[in-house]
Amino acid sequence: MEENVQSHRLVRFGTFEVDLHSGELRKGGLKLKLSGQPFQVLAILLERPGQVVTRGELQKRLWPDTFVDVDHNLNTAVNKIREVLGDSAESPRFIETLPRRGYRFLAPVDAAAVGLLPTASPQAYAGRFKSWKRQPVATAIFAAFVMVAGVVFWFYSQRHSPNASSSPFKIFPLTGSALGEADPAFSPDGKELAYVGQDDGRRNFNVYVKLIGAGLPLRLTSNAENERFPAWSPDGRYIAFLRQMQQRNDVYVVPALGGSERKLTSAALYWSRLSWSPDGKLLAIADQASPEEPISIVLVSVEDGRKRKVTSPPTDSMGDIYPAFSPDGRTLAFVRLRGAWGSLNSGVDGDVYVQDIAGDAPATTVPRRLTFDNVEVAGLDWAADGRSIVFSSSRSGNLRLWRIGLEISASQPVAPGDNAVFPSISRKGGRLAYGQHVLTFGVALRSSGFISQMKLAGPANGPASTPFCPSSQADISPQFSPDGAKVVFASHRSGDVEIWLCKNDGSSATQLTTLGGFSGSPQWSPDGKRVAFDHAQRGRFDIWIVGIDQGVPLRLTSGNWNSVRPSWSNDGKWIYFCSDANGIQQVWKIPSQGGVALQVTRHGGFEARESPDGKFVYYVREFYRDGSGIWKVPIGGGEETRLLDHGISGLWTVLSGGVYFVVPSSSHGPTVEFFNLRTQRITQIALLPEDTRLNTIDPAFALSPDARTILYGQTIPPGNIMVVENFR
Repeated sequence: MEENVQSHRLVRFGTFEVDLHSGELRKGGLKLKLSGQPFQVLAILLERPGQVVTRGELQKRLWPDTFVDVDHNLNTAVNKIREVLGDSAESPRFIETLPRRGYRFLAPVDAAAVGLLPTASPQAYAGRFKSWKRQPVATAIFAAFVMVAGVVFWFYSQRHSPNASSSPFKIFPLTGSALGEADPAFSPDGKELAYVGQDDGRRNFNVYVKLIGAGLPLRLTSNAENERFPAWSPDGRYIAFLRQMQQRNDVYVVPALGGSERKLTSAALYWSRLSWSPDGKLLAIADQASPEEPISIVLVSVEDGRKRKVTSPPTDSMGDIYPAFSPDGRTLAFVRLRGAWGSLNSGVDGDVYVQDIAGDAPATTVPRRLTFDNVEVAGLDWAADGRSIVFSSSRSGNLRLWRIGLEISASQPVAPGDNAVFPSISRKGGRLAYGQHVLTFGVALRSSGFISQMKLAGPANGPASTPFCPSSQADISPQFSPDGAKVVFASHRSGDVEIWLCKNDGSSATQLTTLGGFSGSPQWSPDGKRVAFDHAQRGRFDIWIVGIDQGVPLRLTSGNWNSVRPSWSNDGKWIYFCSDANGIQQVWKIPSQGGVALQVTRHGGFEARESPDGKFVYYVREFYRDGSGIWKVPIGGGEETRLLDHGISGLWTVLSGGVYFVVPSSSHGPTVEFFNLRTQRITQIALLPEDTRLNTIDPAFALSPDARTILYGQTIPPGNIMVVENFR
């Protein structure tokens, strides 16, 4: 019986162990210095992990009949606990302070040690255990009580667990179609789903509505632009959605049964979900006041389009996306991304937060962080009872669905398997829907990309394409060597994204780098002996060079900023690249042997190439208010002017005589165009096959030096929307 008593006096969290009998805190078997009031405060917080313990409760437990400076004593005790645990008030892992309310213990706690903790003061624990130990009858009664309580606890947890259900999950595809479907959103009654889909499997997304389990989809929009993230009004009469335009993104509202669209407002971002408030008066969107500011969650009036900012992310954060109203409308859940906006960070890594928005809560209201993973999060939604949140996270490697309670810091996986993104939970009917694909922002690793090859027999003849150097993993960013004999590309086939080399027919693939992590955007030197590429270490990209004889890679750039998309000058002495060293993306150049980098553009720029005559630097600008497309600036600096209205990073190249570029969508599919620098005219060179799915996450296009072979990146069809019945 001594062993049973001993097991219930220990509380474990993380690498720490608290012995309530001896009053000791240990880590890895070593005793840490924590006693007196700090230990007592920790013991009380451990009684109710994940719950708020008010300052008043702590005062009654610790100083019931004594006049003391409670605030000072508590602050001192909590600071001591944090010091010993290595915790932080700004980014807490263990103890969270709720201003003017109290404290909450955040970390998961060993449930076997918590469920039976007495609620008396910590000083009384030792006396009670000694008393039970000396009395065999009392000990037996206590053991029986423990067994009964355990059975009751198990039964209750099975009945009331967020993942528990009276019936097993039933999972099935919404349509069973092979065409792309994404962004599910349940109607208020849970009987219909709005989503975006591709009618022919290759072109833009439009908004559809479909009854669960019966009937054909109803198409609500027919537009040449991509549409994303539909959201139902609470009365089920309307659907709001985002439409991606050339230089902006518009929010529209359309009747759920079909009809005329109404533009509500414009937003800076097209890849963040919309959420309709339960009273039907507001839409929550992610928006950005200027390119220099972080993304914020903004509430838009459905009546007149007025906006009110409700979150204020720190300036060192990329910002807040994926807003979702709680069922009672008093709280917003969202994802806060790490890395500054425009910083070229890996971008989508972040965590789940919640924030009170009841009444006219100002944007300075401090949100509460629920997860501490700093990994990719691809959408979230509230459970129907408003007590927990289901979110897509890559915390276990692949994107899966997880559930976390508002008062419990530990999260649990939800039944569906890998590649589950953008969950939607019905308010009625016990249903969950999610996309079984990866349509996230900026992550080439998850793009399921492959390289296609097309031989040109003549202009605009639409020949068939074939896979190039195929593998079972993602391949991206191909580039021909200057003599056309070899191809360099980035691939995930070794487990990390590394730089690879093969012959121009796709044979004899060999690995050039073994840096680990992510390497991409390879570009040949003019002499064909070296390759420049970008590589991420500790979340920051730099420019590297490696010889094709598999020499040791050399890092060219450094600093607390990102540098990506290298290209060589015609003489091989310089490497152009994009960096956010001054807070916004600009084109820079650095000596290829190493040295000081020089800024080339002053008004924004991303991917650069030197002109054939060596007089200009051409570069891509995307989604700029004063003009996207391909621009140019003199080699020695000067006026920055637009060369072409067309131009998307990764989908253009420069050869002798002009600029080749891809137009992603037309009435017949993607086309390859040529801009003649001498005549200033554009001609169509090739029509890509109708079933082409350009890789829009990491676009890639390469043309052999003789202009007879095209390599371009494609993605595997994005998959289906899956529906889960009996979800609780």
